[in-house]
Amino acid sequence: RPNIYVLFVLVAFKVLAENMVLSIILDQTLQKISIYMKHQDPIDIQHEYTIFQSYTSIIQSLSGFIMCSYYANLSDMHGRVHVLKICAWWTILGSIANIYLYCFESVKYNRWIYIILYCVEGMNGGVLSLTAIGSSYIFDIADKTERFVKLSIFMSIIYGSIGIGPLIGSFLVAKNFVDNAKMIYLASIINGLYFFGCSFLLKESRKEHDRRESQTIYNLQQQERKNKKNNLNWKQRLLHSINFKHEVIDLFKPLQTLWVPKTHLGSLIPRFNVLVLIFIEIFVNGFIEGCVPAVIAFAMFEFNWTSVEIGWFYSISGIIRCLVLLIVVPNLLHFLQKKLPVLNDSIDRIDKTYLNFFLLFSVLGFMSMILLQSATGVYLNAVFLSLTAFAIPTIQNVIIKYSSKKNTSVVFAGIAILRNLVQLVTPPILLKIYSITLLSDPLKFLYIPLIFSIFSVFLLKLVRIIEDEDL
Repeated sequence: RPNIYVLFVLVAFKVLAENMVLSIILDQTLQKISIYMKHQDPIDIQHEYTIFQSYTSIIQSLSGFIMCSYYANLSDMHGRVHVLKICAWWTILGSIANIYLYCFESVKYNRWIYIILYCVEGMNGGVLSLTAIGSSYIFDIADKTERFVKLSIFMSIIYGSIGIGPLIGSFLVAKNFVDNAKMIYLASIINGLYFFGCSFLLKESRKEHDRRESQTIYNLQQQERKNKKNNLNWKQRLLHSINFKHEVIDLFKPLQTLWVPKTHLGSLIPRFNVLVLIFIEIFVNGFIEGCVPAVIAFAMFEFNWTSVEIGWFYSISGIIRCLVLLIVVPNLLHFLQKKLPVLNDSIDRIDKTYLNFFLLFSVLGFMSMILLQSATGVYLNAVFLSLTAFAIPTIQNVIIKYSSKKNTSVVFAGIAILRNLVQLVTPPILLKIYSITLLSDPLKFLYIPLIFSIFSVFLLKLVRIIEDEDL
């Protein structure tokens, strides 16, 4: 029988292992670059590090975008567990790549070898893909009344693991229980346990009938394409074989679910509301996540941060998000449900309350770092931006309210693809602005997300609450 708590434990293992070594890998990468460029100017080393961060961010976002779309269809046809097993295989390969790159001093820095091997694990779709598949698993078996809370708990486990992972890694290394290399080996063993659990302990949540139905729809679509191809002459077939239009369209198909149709009375309010939420997701939440590489690069070179300080930064971010999602969101929901009506088919006042908190903390997060321009400002940035975790389940939950309940995995995949597309663009842009303004105003890159956050505060006021289900 499917069990949400087995999923929670396995996801905790996977995210914990990844984040136990995250700050170590970033620090080791910088050290490898410094050794490789030891006779060059420190500014050149900083530029090489930002180039490495930009390329890895782009490749991981691209692979996450492609794989999220692929995994969504695979998840509907063959089940959630089937996809999690595939993701676990890529996780194991990523662990092997990390061992090769960072556990042997004889392996010297080479930009493209490091970028390619660093991104191997990204083929599992990353945390966004894991979130989409896990959310689909929860929606398959949880009652409607429990979904929001279960989703909050699920996300709190992810962010709790993101927060605790660097603490464990930094503590074990600082106390000399293990060195950096042994820490990477330990993370690889935990990833092995995650793979074992996905293969033998986790039971499928999607019903056989639903899987067969998805397979039938897919096979009909493929047969239709094949019939069209058979009616072409050899020249047209040749052109068709090198034309990847359909494959590209398939990648973006889950995004169609975010374009909400008119209501039966012709109202465009649901579509407008979802588009506003998508704008906030792209230009506020996207920049909140996308600014992290530039913030870390700034702190490493401005305040000489090592893996310990980086670990503290990630720990603060993860633990606060975990507490918000695990404690604040469910309890605030329980309190607000007593005071305000709950709407199942429209955004309600509770959702808007959460989103207003989200935007308030995002403004405070960017402003604190701009005004203080110190290590304290960086930590305050982590604190305030972590408090924006109010929006993580809220935006997903509201979009699901307006979407078809038959294909929730595709809706979640659409949200994940959107986030991957944002992650494809925002970190490189902010890192580029940071590298250009390095000598004049290194924090200029934060003005962009600050402006979008302030604008979104006013934009959210235009979102309308419709209490009449007939509309």
